[in-house]
Amino acid sequence: RYILFLGSSMLSKEQEILTVLNKILENNQTVFKKIKVVYRPHPWRKKQDTVSLNNLNHIIIDRQLKDMFKKNFFKNSFQPNLKYYPKLIDNAELVMGGLTSMMVESLIMKKKYLAFIFNDKDTFYNPKKRMDGMEHFKILKKIKNVKFCNTLNYNIVEKNLKNAWKYRKKLNIDNSNYFVNKIVASPTPSYKENLVKLINSII
Repeated sequence: RYILFLGSSMLSKEQEILTVLNKILENNQTVFKKIKVVYRPHPWRKKQDTVSLNNLNHIIIDRQLKDMFKKNFFKNSFQPNLKYYPKLIDNAELVMGGLTSMMVESLIMKKKYLAFIFNDKDTFYNPKKRMDGMEHFKILKKIKNVKFCNTLNYNIVEKNLKNAWKYRKKLNIDNSNYFVNKIVASPTPSYKENLVKLINSII
């Protein structure tokens, strides 16, 4: 049994996040008994920091990215086998991580998602700025199966994680299906129309 943590190409402070998550699992064994966090770094990850899982006993690396992780070498030309990760998502008790395309796939597969959108002042293009400034992320705020954590403060992350865990099986399918369909199948108005509207409002 595991929680899946998805890194995004631009997510910062992954080491700090994983360290906090490991401590939460360690301190709440009655809640997360025998639960591991499977860490899946983004295969095209920008190396803002080096992540080490040493002494993080409750965190394990996703085997598909294991070799790349050991070498700390991520490249845009690498394309993971797409037949692998549907099972990785489906078998997860809960999914969390950054703002990434696998977030949508997790919602399609009826999983709750805990998204980290903290304001990392050390990084210009941080998760909060991406959430606030990129048009295609704004719809996520309407999806009830997506919850947000806007800090790396231990107590708040612990509260968010325990709450997401407690209600992981209580899904709002109709709401999720409606908005996921708007993202995947029939965005109305289209991304192009939204972009033109935004540009016209500025000029």
